[in-house]
Amino acid sequence: MQTRKDELVNEVFALTKVKLSPDDPLFAVILLQEQRLQRALEKQSSDRSNQNKAFFAQLDERQIKIDSMYSELVQYRERVVAELLAKNQQIALQVENRVQRKVLDRIQRLRQQVVVFLMLAVLLTLGIGSVFLQMRGWQ
Repeated sequence: MQTRKDELVNEVFALTKVKLSPDDPLFAVILLQEQRLQRALEKQSSDRSNQNKAFFAQLDERQIKIDSMYSELVQYRERVVAELLAKNQQIALQVENRVQRKVLDRIQRLRQQVVVFLMLAVLLTLGIGSVFLQMRGWQ
């Protein structure tokens, strides 16, 4: 079974063709560098994890604000729709009243015209009858 030291010796040889022994001072430097690199990677990973947590916390705060704004917009939309419906009903009533007034005015004028026509017809009938009677009486 190979140990980490054996793996490092083999890696150095594979890359550089230099044969190291576990008691070589250069081997100690390689181990130290590997440890420092490992710690730096762990720190970077930890820092990245903390940054991600902070970023997601900010996203959560923004999501809460967005949800609140959305709720306010929904309520505003409902108020606007209710106001528009009320205004439309008011306008519809005004239009209906205006139409009713115009129709009633036209009916009244039509009645007046009918009365005038009937009076003219009666007068015309009386006039023709009177002329007819006068003609008979003169003969």
